[in-house]
Amino acid sequence: MRLKEEISLKYMREFTFRLKLNSRRISLRLSYWSGIEDMTFLTRVHTLHLSCCPGITDVSMLGGVHTLDLRHCHGINDVSPLGRVYALNLSGCTGITNALKYID
Repeated sequence: MRLKEEISLKYMREFTFRLKLNSRRISLRLSYWSGIEDMTFLTRVHTLHLSCCPGITDVSMLGGVHTLDLRHCHGINDVSPLGRVYALNLSGCTGITNALKYID
């Protein structure tokens, strides 16, 4: 289930709404949003688009996400916890120091 932006934001803000949706295959689009600090609630999302989110620095909680788009998230340094992500897009992430093992 792909959620529109306003529903994606509701998913982030409301705990009971997240509980209702967590049993489904969720796709969230939160690109260009600077208010993301706590990633713990995003661990059960199937597809997650976080491109151009300047506040993201720690992605350790996202290792269970199936498809993860982190394009142009310049605050990320360590992507080692993302080894289990099936489809990972790190293009334009200039601060990553250990991404070579993820490139074919």
